[in-house]
Amino acid sequence: MAGYNHYPWCDCGWCAQNKQQPRGSINPLNTYVHESSLRVLKTSGADRSRAACFVNPNATCPECGALVYYYENLYGSRVFFDDLGPPWPKHPCTDKAGRDLRNWVTKPTIERRKKGDVATIEQAMVNTHFDWTELHTRVHKTALRELYQVEEILFVGFDNLMKLYRLDIELDVPDEARTSFLKYTSPKIRPQQGDIVSVGDGRIWVLDRKTWRSRSFVATYISASEFARPEEN
Repeated sequence: MAGYNHYPWCDCGWCAQNKQQPRGSINPLNTYVHESSLRVLKTSGADRSRAACFVNPNATCPECGALVYYYENLYGSRVFFDDLGPPWPKHPCTDKAGRDLRNWVTKPTIERRKKGDVATIEQAMVNTHFDWTELHTRVHKTALRELYQVEEILFVGFDNLMKLYRLDIELDVPDEARTSFLKYTSPKIRPQQGDIVSVGDGRIWVLDRKTWRSRSFVATYISASEFARPEEN
């Protein structure tokens, strides 16, 4: 590759200059589009977080100013995450912040981006040849998983029944096609409405709010009727 997240055929300003092309051969429009797209990724947080392509970061790090995700639990523990989903990377400034993280929270909940904002980010990724699959695999040594947000959750004994909304698919996919129903068993690790979870290979990855670590469980898809009437199953 000619540069970070660039390819040999890329004609952005950085790549063109490092290919030692004549100055006059650099296309100013391509350079402008590339630099503008980089700004879109940075200001949205999508250059550091795959989840930020689809959901808004709800906090700002008081140390470095990065857009991050804020979570808290019933035990008074609070943490900033760089990204949502396995391996749930903690923001490195969190432990040394030495202040109340809640002062830097923009919204207490995590909200999905509007489709127009997602489209803008996706186009910026195309313009800059940004490849989240390659980056995630290289940095975290694990494959990307499907990304969902929990819309509803029912607890039936030790079973956790969830209505999930798929985030990381094409924008023109209707909401009903994005919706799935899933069940896994755990008496302690239970997500909350609005949480982000990952699914793949018959398993679900959920954040353990006691240890702030990702936990995976065997998961089974269920029908909408099974979710609506769990007492009959």
